[in-house]
Amino acid sequence: MEEIQHKYEQTLKEKALLKLEKDKLAKRINTISKQIKDQQDRVTREIEENHKKQKLQAAANNRGDGIPVKGKATPWPEDARPNPFLAKTYEDLNPRLQF
Repeated sequence: MEEIQHKYEQTLKEKALLKLEKDKLAKRINTISKQIKDQQDRVTREIEENHKKQKLQAAANNRGDGIPVKGKATPWPEDARPNPFLAKTYEDLNPRLQF
């Protein structure tokens, strides 16, 4: 009877240990799966960003007529110059058209 009781207890211990090991492996699988998904998402985002950058560069290097533009575009000058016509007054061309 004692031998059977001992075998029963050993079996229960092994079963409990197997269940704990199974749970630990399941948790590890979930962690690794999440890491793989995160890496795939990151790589997908990087690929999309690179495609967008390439399209923007291609559009910037293309004038629209299919001829690529060499060099950089000249920047617009600052509009800080004074307007010489700002204070000048003009006489009416046709006084009847006054509003």
